[in-house]
Amino acid sequence: AVKKLQEIVTNPLQKNPFLPNPKAGRRQDRDHNERNHARRLEQEMQAERNKYKKLQSEKEEEISVLNDDITKLKRELDLRRDDIEKLKRQLELRGSIDNVSLTSEEFEDETKDRLESWVQIPTRNIRRGGWKRQFA
Repeated sequence: AVKKLQEIVTNPLQKNPFLPNPKAGRRQDRDHNERNHARRLEQEMQAERNKYKKLQSEKEEEISVLNDDITKLKRELDLRRDDIEKLKRQLELRGSIDNVSLTSEEFEDETKDRLESWVQIPTRNIRRGGWKRQFA
């Protein structure tokens, strides 16, 4: 029996009754490694999806802010164009009349059409002094 034990210990190629079947172990290890690899790939894919969704929502938010800015700037541009037109009309009126004495009634008629001025509106918190100027 001692000789048999010594043969088993010294010759690892011989079938060892104390160790499990090496073929089955390799297959189980391979299956386990494949499952781990698949799980790891799924986790990476889920992380990439989450990152993409977050980036997409940030970009959509930026686009909406930019669109709001564009509409605001268009409104301001229209108001400035109207102001320019009004000033051009006043300039033409002054240039066409020989004497410079214009009555204030002519200018009052034009200002009665539209009342506009700058208004200061609180942003978030009045106590912190957050006021923004808007044209009304």
